Amino acid sequence: MEWLSDLSEGFGFETEEVKWLSYRYAYNKLTNSGEKKILAKAKQLLDSGEQESLV
Repeated sequence: MEWLSDLSEGFGFETEEVKWLSYRYAYNKLTNSGEKKILAKAKQLLDSGEQESLV
């Protein structure tokens, strides 16, 4: 995946709005427990040093 330009409207109904959020803020915004688990797992992987930060 390669960044090409800002696209504030998203790609479809599931991504109508695109934002860069801190982990804590994003976690608190999520309402689905499965999405929270995925975000927590991603943070764990980044914090472990096994995957370099892409930000």
